[in-house]
Amino acid sequence: MTDKPKTLNEINARGKHGAGTDPTPDDHYSVRGVLAGKPTPETDPALAAQVRALLQEQL
Repeated sequence: MTDKPKTLNEINARGKHGAGTDPTPDDHYSVRGVLAGKPTPETDPALAAQVRALLQEQL
């Protein structure tokens, strides 16, 4: 049995789900971007925090 609130908090903290659209360029999600190591909120905790703060400002 999983701890659903904990799991959801971890998912939300990494920016994997949400109502807003993050400003990360689309090419960061492409195969080329991934292979080049371009950051996304899902892979870079610091960028996730920046995007989260930006999205909170937009609310």
